[in-house]
Amino acid sequence: MEHGNAKRQRITGNIFWLNAFTNSNSQDSQANTRWVIPGENDWDYNGLGNYWGDYKSRYPAAIATNNIWSIPYEINETIGSVDYDHFPLEISDWVDEGGGSSNPPPVPGAPALLIVAIITAAVILLVKRVRAAPRDE
Repeated sequence: MEHGNAKRQRITGNIFWLNAFTNSNSQDSQANTRWVIPGENDWDYNGLGNYWGDYKSRYPAAIATNNIWSIPYEINETIGSVDYDHFPLEISDWVDEGGGSSNPPPVPGAPALLIVAIITAAVILLVKRVRAAPRDE
């Protein structure tokens, strides 16, 4: 994408998540988000959002639980229409500069799902063995 005075296409229908917007408090950053049409994109996915460099200064009363801030991050408020990252990340360690996840957070409930999967597999194997065993009549 070209920068400067180049005409930009408007962006719609995307999901922006696990990104680190480290200079989100700068005028340049706010200007660069204007090409994203408000209300036409999602800024979080599956309970995970993005890291915002200015989050603590904008929301000093926010509390982080499981590395997710308690107050949604407002996006594009300077152009009169607001989008939200409902699950802003407390730390940027989960994302790399290329936008991919370098150390993704655990999925909530994943350990319980793993235990259920193991127990289910064990029950299926046990039932198969019982059915395959010769019966005394």
